[in-house]
Amino acid sequence: GQTSCPVYDAAGSGTLRTLGQLLLGSTGRESGGTIPSWYINEPEYDILIANGIIAYKDQDAGGNDYWYVPAINLASYCVSQGFTAWDWSTENGQPNEAVPVAATGYDSLRVYGDFDQVQVGSYYDTVAGYQRFETIRFINLRIANELAS
Repeated sequence: GQTSCPVYDAAGSGTLRTLGQLLLGSTGRESGGTIPSWYINEPEYDILIANGIIAYKDQDAGGNDYWYVPAINLASYCVSQGFTAWDWSTENGQPNEAVPVAATGYDSLRVYGDFDQVQVGSYYDTVAGYQRFETIRFINLRIANELAS
């Protein structure tokens, strides 16, 4: 979806782009490391806002402006446009903090379509002394009515 989901330009000329063409920048976490986000520039910010996608302007530790859009807002927009498959996964670093935090992994925010599923299980870890929750994400390759026939 992120490579095909349409967005129109901010000037109202009707020029059509896709989110995949628009968002090619870096990723990280915003708001104290809690919001997985994509970093954008000001013209991209204008386009996203014009299309109803909530994005933000902030300042880094040195007082320089920067713009970002939460990954969940991109995912919500894709769904609203009828795209059920997308990958808005982000790095978990925080590049705009006073002391930048380097990325060590990814925050996964993806769905491959109607058959992308998650199974969750939990157990009490007696060694660690707390409840653990584990998830497995998989793609169900069966046809939707395969079991009914």
